[in-house]
Amino acid sequence: MYILGINISHDSSCALIKDGEIVFYHEDERISKIKHHEYPRWNRLKDLNRCKFYQHEFIKKHTNLLDYIIFSSYKDPFGSDYEIILDILNIFKDNDIDWKKVIYRENDHHFYHASNAAFFSGFEECACLVSDGAGSFFENRIDYVKREPFREIESIYSFDYSNGLQEKFKHFSQRGDVEKDKLGDFKIETVTSENSGKPQIVEYAYSTSIGCGSLFGIAARSLGLDEENDAGKVMGFTSYGKKTDKYGKWFFYNRGVGKTHNNLIYELFAEKYFDKRSSDEQRDIIKTLQEETKEHVIFLIEKSLNLCNTNNIVLSGGYFLNCVNNYQYLKAFPDVNFFVDPIAYDGGLSIGAARYLWWDLTKDQTIRKLEHLYLGEQL
Repeated sequence: MYILGINISHDSSCALIKDGEIVFYHEDERISKIKHHEYPRWNRLKDLNRCKFYQHEFIKKHTNLLDYIIFSSYKDPFGSDYEIILDILNIFKDNDIDWKKVIYRENDHHFYHASNAAFFSGFEECACLVSDGAGSFFENRIDYVKREPFREIESIYSFDYSNGLQEKFKHFSQRGDVEKDKLGDFKIETVTSENSGKPQIVEYAYSTSIGCGSLFGIAARSLGLDEENDAGKVMGFTSYGKKTDKYGKWFFYNRGVGKTHNNLIYELFAEKYFDKRSSDEQRDIIKTLQEETKEHVIFLIEKSLNLCNTNNIVLSGGYFLNCVNNYQYLKAFPDVNFFVDPIAYDGGLSIGAARYLWWDLTKDQTIRKLEHLYLGEQL
């Protein structure tokens, strides 16, 4: 059985799976030479040619008939995901590649991050913690605040080879209007979810909190860098400053959920304030960002281990490209077994989607631990 996973989020990628084994995994930037390659979206579609798909020749080396094609993205609220999917399928037709079934589960961004990490880890069972800037959009989750759709920013799942991924906790956020934010402006509810294929009790939190990945993006913008792609440069910059407590805590906690103090974030990083600070003060703010998000993730790790009743945990989502903080979690939990997804950014979604679909169709119990990252083919 051939399953093709295609990620159409940023860091677009393609993974071909044959009977549960990875045949190849490619990121489009290897071929396009465009860093963090992403298909054109929204009004840009009017200005650029329709999307290009770079992997069809590699697919045809192995098969012209795909049993399943599964797409991953973040549920673009303007509908461009579906335009991109149709474009890619038309390219397949033009290149004599056929398929039996196409799947796109628009709310499963974090789910596929967790899947990629869990199947790569080699653990028989584990907790899965996902943290990034933001995942899938959820426009009508609850009638809460009339600002913008909710997006998932933190998710916890349990995993084993009998039950697959099971939702345990999810934090949704409307990230706008930080100037008007109120510290107590969030809601927690317990719901019955069937996202993982069977009914289960899940805790959902709704707020205007800023995801840990987005905090580094905001800092990048304040430093004159690219908010979408330069968070890693900010993480490198943290070694030059000192943690300071002069601004107070960046997160506050209520009923087991943490939320950012958005008024504080605005005061620290708004251009009219940040540019007036000395270089030393700017460096100290960036260092404090590193330390505050580390402490918040330590809280999330402990929550994950307790919810899933396990001593194994996998970490995925763009925030966990923060290698310095990843090392600190080993120190904070010396008796816990960690696996950090080496493709924690959105490129890994194509593998996570394809591998989970294989398991879901077959309930295959074979553990295929990641042994190396040489998953591509010779160009």
